[in-house]
Amino acid sequence: MKKKLTILIAALLIASTVFATAAFAATTGNFKKIDAWFGNIKIVANGKTLASDPQPFLYNNTTYVPIRLVSEATGQKVTWDQNSYSVTITGSTADVDALKAQIAQKDATIATLQRDNAAKAARIAELEAQLKKSEEKVNAASDLEDYLDDEYSTWNRMDFSFDASGDADDLELTIEIDLSEDGTRWSGTDEDDIEDWLNDIYDYVQDEYPNADFSGEIVDSDSDDTLVEFESSGSKLKVTFNKVADPDDLEYYLDKNLSDDLNWYSSAFGSMSVDFDVTSNKSKERIYITITVPDEYLDEWEKVYGTKGADNWIDDIIDAAYDYFDDNYEIIGEIDDVDGNTLVEFDEEGADW
Repeated sequence: MKKKLTILIAALLIASTVFATAAFAATTGNFKKIDAWFGNIKIVANGKTLASDPQPFLYNNTTYVPIRLVSEATGQKVTWDQNSYSVTITGSTADVDALKAQIAQKDATIATLQRDNAAKAARIAELEAQLKKSEEKVNAASDLEDYLDDEYSTWNRMDFSFDASGDADDLELTIEIDLSEDGTRWSGTDEDDIEDWLNDIYDYVQDEYPNADFSGEIVDSDSDDTLVEFESSGSKLKVTFNKVADPDDLEYYLDKNLSDDLNWYSSAFGSMSVDFDVTSNKSKERIYITITVPDEYLDEWEKVYGTKGADNWIDDIIDAAYDYFDDNYEIIGEIDDVDGNTLVEFDEEGADW
């Protein structure tokens, strides 16, 4: 009798559940019956396995778990509204907000770093440009030297060397010529030609270094005397020619260049050599040049006396004198034998044959 009562109660409970479910479904009209799979699915939250009743199940390849189970495991509160059939989840979003704040802060940091990197890249580019410009300025002198050595080391059959200093804003140039080697050629070169040559050099400087103040000099490397000075003046080059009023230097030059090996003036000179003595009176602007012919060369002198070759030789002596003295100087010259007897006299006009 007791067993029958138990079965009856169970049947009534099942029926009640079925009828209640059916009534609920009929009331809402939004529910349907489904087939789901249960397989002891575990839910792990923050490293902790959660006990779930009812169990999670699979439906259409999706895992379904109780809302309350997951929400409460993440610190949320779940309520059920019977009237509206709705589930409400509430609780703190501090962790989410904190995470969002961290992300925003990192985004701001990244943006700041990107701006800093852009500014640094721009500064690096600016410094590189300044360094390049600085290197160009520093290298201007050596570049000018290299160019002049290549293009102008020989001009009008004379040899020159160049020494430049300064930078692209201020260039100084020293041009050296050895008058002991090229004095005759130098003295025979018209000043206008020398000025044109210097202006050719200045044209190059203006093209390469348009902002440069340019100045310099031409120096005799043998005597260290300044022959020419020049400096930029706008688009022009101001050129000043200097005379070296030193009789000892002139005597040295004449002894070295015009005292022997004279047969290229005329074969009649043969092996003749002479001695020079030069003095000057600067107050009276006079140059005294005495040429002594040794006795062993008097025969040669007789042969060249009054010839065109002898004229050319004396003309070169006069030209050399005016390379060292101003053109206003008067030349008083004579050619003597060793006893002091005058063989011929000459002046700035030439020999008096």
